[in-house]
Amino acid sequence: MTFIEKYSPYLVVAAGVLLVLFTFINSQSDQKQKDRIEQLTKNDSIITKNVKEIVDTIKNTSTENHKLAIQTKNLTEQVKRLNDQINDLVKEIDKRTAFDAAENLQSGKLKFGFNPRLSKEARIYLGKGAISIPSDGLNLQNEDKDGGSIFIKLRYGKDELLISMKVLDTSGNVIVEIDDNYWRPNPNFTSKRNYDDFGFEVMDNQGNIAMNIDQIGNDVTVQGILALSNGSVMVASDDGTTIYLKEDFQKQTKKFKIRQLFEYTGKNYLGKRR
Repeated sequence: MTFIEKYSPYLVVAAGVLLVLFTFINSQSDQKQKDRIEQLTKNDSIITKNVKEIVDTIKNTSTENHKLAIQTKNLTEQVKRLNDQINDLVKEIDKRTAFDAAENLQSGKLKFGFNPRLSKEARIYLGKGAISIPSDGLNLQNEDKDGGSIFIKLRYGKDELLISMKVLDTSGNVIVEIDDNYWRPNPNFTSKRNYDDFGFEVMDNQGNIAMNIDQIGNDVTVQGILALSNGSVMVASDDGTTIYLKEDFQKQTKKFKIRQLFEYTGKNYLGKRR
């Protein structure tokens, strides 16, 4: 009898015992793994829940931050608009202040130039009539105008033409004085005035153009109702030059067409020509 045949019953029993033991061990290991998997699953659920809470918190925070960012942007734009309005108001106040100062200016200067390349002599126009100004100047006070003279003097300076004149009303009151291009109206007998570097104009108290003076090139034009030295009145306009005795002038009912140079209405009219 061989060894296997002799001991085969014992080997079967031993194999069975080993199988039972192996099965028991495996069952114990599987249970541990199941327990571990269950624990890991629980942990995963907890972690997932925590992550979800964190994500929700981040979302809520992001939404709040977004709302805050929009509010901040809107507030910044409102502040910018307010600053722009304030700056515009300050500029307007500065312009208004400068305009009021210019409007109330009691004196100023004409910048009459002389360019010998344009002509050898400058000319002055009283109405339509032109008078050349010689190199030694021109004094119209020395020239009779039907028994009276006009208070106008002109002379040459360095690259400039200088004019001095007095404009009187029919009662002999000085309305405007110009002394070597520096003008000064009499506020008691004038209302509005307007001017730029090359022209000056003044209204009387009735709102009529009392006089204006203007330079184009080397030519100077004087228009207005100008009293002469003997009390007669010269009206110089685009229609020409007419001289009236004082009493005849006062009987005139027609309005003399003194061409208006400047604007007197609208916003910031100073320096604006018609």
